[in-house]
Amino acid sequence: MTVTTSAPAKIAPGSRERMEPASDKRHGLMRKSRIVAAGLAFAVTAQMTVSLLVAAVPVIAPELAKASGLDVQLIAFFFPIAFTAAFFSNFAVPKLLPRFGGAGLSLACIFVGAGGLLLMLPTVAVVIVGAPLVLGFALGVVTPATSQVVGPLATPRSAGLFMSIRQSAIPAGSMLAGIIMPVLAVHWGWHAPVVLGLATAVLAIILLPTLPWLNDGSSTPPPALRPWEPVKRLFAMSGMRQILIAVVAYMMLVICLRSFFTVYLVRDLGFDLTTAGLAFSAAQLAGIPGQIGCAIISDRWLSPRTVLAISGVVMTSAAVLAANFTHNWTIVAIVTVAVILGLFSIGCVPVMLGEITRRSPPGQVGSLISGGNLFIMAGCALGPLFFGAVGAVFGYAGGLEALAICTAVGTVVVAPLRFRRTPARAGTAGATSAIGSGPVHP
Repeated sequence: MTVTTSAPAKIAPGSRERMEPASDKRHGLMRKSRIVAAGLAFAVTAQMTVSLLVAAVPVIAPELAKASGLDVQLIAFFFPIAFTAAFFSNFAVPKLLPRFGGAGLSLACIFVGAGGLLLMLPTVAVVIVGAPLVLGFALGVVTPATSQVVGPLATPRSAGLFMSIRQSAIPAGSMLAGIIMPVLAVHWGWHAPVVLGLATAVLAIILLPTLPWLNDGSSTPPPALRPWEPVKRLFAMSGMRQILIAVVAYMMLVICLRSFFTVYLVRDLGFDLTTAGLAFSAAQLAGIPGQIGCAIISDRWLSPRTVLAISGVVMTSAAVLAANFTHNWTIVAIVTVAVILGLFSIGCVPVMLGEITRRSPPGQVGSLISGGNLFIMAGCALGPLFFGAVGAVFGYAGGLEALAICTAVGTVVVAPLRFRRTPARAGTAGATSAIGSGPVHP
């Protein structure tokens, strides 16, 4: 009996070597994707938590005022003090980042914010002025801190998108405050800040084990910079001054729409609160897809200055329309204008942050973004003062028209000579890498 044996299948030389690297590459991509997702989730959680803590104060203010015997109108001073503290807190970021790292500083902001919320309790009303100062510090520092986490995970073609995802945590935190705080107030009354403060502190403790690998996301540690050094470096970048000037003008309009739009519709135009609330909510919700859309366009197709210029034209036009609202305007028309404002106004922030991320040297994303954050906070602080001064003489409609002039000036300043994004610009040397700190090209 003859036994026939088949020859072993021949493997082409080098085929095993080609297969193994392909498998390793696939596993490597999956690992990088998990790291990117985890880093983004951490940054969004930290940013949203601090936003929740800050927004909780005006929501719970009536309950706290009742328990302490203070005038609830004092809440009008909360945000001006908080934004002023947020502005000056950015000068400390270049010194704090090398010590704590981006992730460590982000969690520190949660702890600080929780402590600031507890200062609002009636039992310590004597130091209640410290609450907006402490919460404002956390609000100002958390943006560059979380940016230091997200920056090394981004490529030049995703920097704006990543920053817009992180920025979307700010309105999400405010909306959570509107949902959570009334429920806590029903069950715990003026003790609600204690419950929220303890819950957020526990969240920060749970996230502590993530610090070692999140802080090691960049092989280059952030260097310590002088307080004004980030601003000087931003000014040295081509076209960045124009972007920063436009952001100040745009944020003046953004913060005034958040603060005064509902009052304008109710007090000056006589619309009912339901209509005003609907228009306000529509604008806030439109801001989330709006900023993501603006960021993606600036990442891939148009230059950031072009996107900002287009946004400025739309914002100016919509602000003029809003200033000319009358009783004859239908609810559909009012909400449409509000949605347009929401879509294009807040998008300036992730566009600017994405461009700073692309141009930042390795390990310096958070520090340079602290410099850009100064201009965001400057717009937030100047807007209400400017609007209030003009509005006191010409009414809220006059204030909106004055803000429209500001955004028009910002649009003219930021308008570029070259409109489309070029490949060389998208891959600027020194941009942060996808995982690590080396340059990345699209």
